Amino acid sequence: MRLIVRNILGSFADSAVLFPLLILLGASGQFTPSLLFASAGIAYVFSGLYFRIPMPVQPLKSITIAALAVGASAVEIRVSAAMLGFVCVLMMFLRMDAWMDRVPMRVVHQIQLGLGVLLLLQAGRITGHADFNSILLVGVLAAAMLLLPDWRGIPWMGIFAAGGMVYVAVGSLYANGVSDLREGGASEGLRPTVVLALLLPQMALTFANSVLGTRAAARAYFPGHCERVTGKALLGSIGFGNIFMAAVGGLPFCHGSGGLTAHVRGGSTSWWSNLAIGSFLLALGAQAWIQGSTWIKIPMVLVASLLLVTGVQHFRLARETALQVSGRIRLAIAFILAATTQNLLWVFIGALCTEGIELWVRALSRQNVTYVVGVKK
Repeated sequence: MRLIVRNILGSFADSAVLFPLLILLGASGQFTPSLLFASAGIAYVFSGLYFRIPMPVQPLKSITIAALAVGASAVEIRVSAAMLGFVCVLMMFLRMDAWMDRVPMRVVHQIQLGLGVLLLLQAGRITGHADFNSILLVGVLAAAMLLLPDWRGIPWMGIFAAGGMVYVAVGSLYANGVSDLREGGASEGLRPTVVLALLLPQMALTFANSVLGTRAAARAYFPGHCERVTGKALLGSIGFGNIFMAAVGGLPFCHGSGGLTAHVRGGSTSWWSNLAIGSFLLALGAQAWIQGSTWIKIPMVLVASLLLVTGVQHFRLARETALQVSGRIRLAIAFILAATTQNLLWVFIGALCTEGIELWVRALSRQNVTYVVGVKK
């Protein structure tokens, strides 16, 4: 009985990522809430049945947040998700498990930090506080999460997250409400530049975190029981799944190492915990369909708080890169680009540029060393 309770509780451990993004997609008016919930439930059930571990299902975070920030249409979101799916299917036929080991995590960390900035700014936007003070608060929070160690057992992450929640909650008391969660307002067209802005950063996150990271996490948590969790299988799940979701208007999704960690630490030990969360999501979808409501009423301050926690978690994911001076410069560039442009495409371009510059500097250093050694000889 205790094991059953643990698995049920663990199945909801990734709710801080899943539910706020589901709610934001539904509240944007671009997707049918009942179909969003139902498709998420189906994806959870099939992921558990196939991978045989508590495999997480998460909305495509980069696409979702970027879509809200630029006012992308449902067509643009579905096209970008379908293109991601086709790329994943194509990559299935390559030696991905060997190739993915060469992906530099410092590039992924820059994108993860940029995504965390956008998540926190979205929380401020919901409460009417997406201004310079909010950006400054996000910067202080990012620096604290990356640089401050736990001192004498003081949980800095918990303290800053709680403080941020208080800020969001108090800010919501003075907000005039949210008429449109997307900065760009309603859009119905298909703009190639917007599709690229949604697709390219998501591709980097998907290959590094949803495939490479999830494969590594599965091997760590379920050694000897994760034979099905391969790079090829994950690419197939994300690829075919998103092609199907784009066709029916369902949830664009991926898997994630952070989500798997959340499920395991929450108590999940078996794949059937996916059945618990999947059944719950299907029930929510049925309720929304029966009631015929445009959305299930949930306080937006709760959504903002969950977004804040999720953003803080993304800051922590980049902490390994922040331990080095060059890494701090990389993350500072990512923060500035994310805060000023609020477009992950520029964060992605900045990450590639900094990686190229660092490789160039290293190559020059090796040439200089060779030259000096040759002179000495």
